[in-house]
Amino acid sequence: MKVLLLKDVPGIGNKGQIKEVKEGYALNLMIPRKLAVPADTVTVKNFNVAAQAKKDKEAVHEELVKKTLLEIKGKVVIVKAKASEKGKLFKSIHGEEVAKAFEKEHQIKIDGSWLPKNFSIKEVGESAISIEKFGLKVEFIVKVAAE
Repeated sequence: MKVLLLKDVPGIGNKGQIKEVKEGYALNLMIPRKLAVPADTVTVKNFNVAAQAKKDKEAVHEELVKKTLLEIKGKVVIVKAKASEKGKLFKSIHGEEVAKAFEKEHQIKIDGSWLPKNFSIKEVGESAISIEKFGLKVEFIVKVAAE
């Protein structure tokens, strides 16, 4: 029986492939567990249409991210936080705070997850931040000012 795999199945194949398996294996294990569906022409066509739509959506997303990154290139964003007299912050600044400041100051919406994984600023001053997404690398400045 030919089946269209909905998930990766060890020993059989990967998601999106059409494989020939024994009828009992398909009907008793794969189909009830939603690992596969019978591969008729309608199912295959629907799967291909959905896969193409997903690729198109990802391409649009990539273009929007690249456009946004080019907009933030070289910009300066100011974040205010409570700090000690020595310039140490009481609470470190993370990606979400920087993203909110960008939206407030420059009306540019960025995702805090775009920033480096262990990103945090713990002192008053300037920090150059680099973001690399989809082969595009941009830098901007974060100025932390004491409240």
